[in-house]
Amino acid sequence: FSIVDNCAFFGGSTTANTKGILIGIEAEEANEMMAFSKITNCKWNTFLARENELDIGIQIGMSSAQIAGRIFYGSEISDNIIMAKDYGIHLYTGESNNNGSVIARNVIGSVQLEAGAQHGIYSAAADELTKVTDNRISSVEAPITNFATANVIFNVTSTAGNETDVEWTWS
Repeated sequence: FSIVDNCAFFGGSTTANTKGILIGIEAEEANEMMAFSKITNCKWNTFLARENELDIGIQIGMSSAQIAGRIFYGSEISDNIIMAKDYGIHLYTGESNNNGSVIARNVIGSVQLEAGAQHGIYSAAADELTKVTDNRISSVEAPITNFATANVIFNVTSTAGNETDVEWTWS
């Protein structure tokens, strides 16, 4: 039951990869989760032009069998600007553990990779139930991955980067 609002997260390490917010990621703890919470009006970027950008903007859950630490339930990630090299938003949540959540109105890209973040909004599990709507995403790979088709609506995405022939797709 938390709110992260109006914060800035900057990558700047010249010696290590950096990450923004990691929730439910430490030591396979059963009580680390995002439930009935909100991350909104925040910015992820770098101080170093096109270098040392955050690898991941937001990661929810972890890659383990500890299902109780892989929850994104009744929560919202909205109205953020996320510049990240690998993943804008990365979910490691089980299908039954993300009911009632929304990812909406985010701008996701990369300043380090001119074609955009490697992955915009990515789920490690298939057919996720989270609603993904009204986002603007520039990515190298598929901008939105592993969400139920009916839950992905009104997003504007591109995999063309900064080319003059940018092709935007409405979903």
